[in-house]
Amino acid sequence: MRNLVNQSYWDVHYALLERFMAPEHDSVTRFLKEHIPNGKDKNAIEIGTYPGRYLVWLGTKGYTLHGIDMTPKVNELPQWLAMHGCKTGIFYCRDFMSHTFDIEYDVVLSIGFIEHFTEFDAVVRRHCELVSPGGMLCLLIPNFRGAIQQALHRMFDKENLKRHNLDAMDVKTLEGIVTEAGLRITYSGHFGGFEFWVDREQRGRIAEFCCNVALRAQKLFRWLPNHDAWSPYAAIVARRE
Repeated sequence: MRNLVNQSYWDVHYALLERFMAPEHDSVTRFLKEHIPNGKDKNAIEIGTYPGRYLVWLGTKGYTLHGIDMTPKVNELPQWLAMHGCKTGIFYCRDFMSHTFDIEYDVVLSIGFIEHFTEFDAVVRRHCELVSPGGMLCLLIPNFRGAIQQALHRMFDKENLKRHNLDAMDVKTLEGIVTEAGLRITYSGHFGGFEFWVDREQRGRIAEFCCNVALRAQKLFRWLPNHDAWSPYAAIVARRE
């Protein structure tokens, strides 16, 4: 199995990243608040957890928070989450696919993780294995596969696009993997209206100008309904009976 992103990329990126709690109006925050119930005395884990800006919202719902990530900065999360009033469990600085977990979880959360692997199907199955009876999987990925989103990223975000496996963004494929693992799909689709972002990379002057125009103009299209061609996120929510 090959990871499309070298760990050093994340370590450099995270060294410059300021931790913050995602705002309440954020599309992902609103999705999580809608689809994940309160969980007092229950356990939730985020796969690829750093920087934890969305995991903290599960803490406000009463869950004991756990996480796993390869970056050493994951060890800073328990203290930061506690500062936000969250109850914390164990945070592992380990490789997700090779680590042996001691427990199953009431919520397995994954945001922007599976699409960085060539054999993403095995990664998804590993997520499913961690869901306890009655528990749920919440799998969110960026939708760079959609026609409009893909065109924008190919024009202005080429290097970042190379770090993503577009096949992992096909919700029908993900539905099949999750269903075969014994979970029942409760949500499958796209959300976030229209939104577009790019990673930092070198662009020519004309490309940089056009990219900035596109980023500023996107607010004119925020009214668009959810659609697989242009919405920024895809998601699968599933339960184990």
